[in-house]
Amino acid sequence: MDGGWLAALSFCFNIKTLKLRSCKSIDSNPRLDEHLGLCPMLQELHLERCHPRGDQKSTKSLFLICGNVRDIVLHNCWGFQDHLFAFAFASICR
Repeated sequence: MDGGWLAALSFCFNIKTLKLRSCKSIDSNPRLDEHLGLCPMLQELHLERCHPRGDQKSTKSLFLICGNVRDIVLHNCWGFQDHLFAFAFASICR
């Protein structure tokens, strides 16, 4: 995908499920955190066969945008850093 697509997700008002499959990089240019909004209707985030090693900035940005999700599904993913999940749990899991 082109760089910067994460910033556009907050304009997708009706998206309920976001599925990323077989990605090695989430977004090559995720923008500054303060320019990212929430996806208001997003309920589920599915990551399948993702390997975002070294892509910590865009992974953090993804968790910021998905601040309202109810379910996170990880299936056959590897390369995530522990501190990113600490951030996700602090911002998403309540």
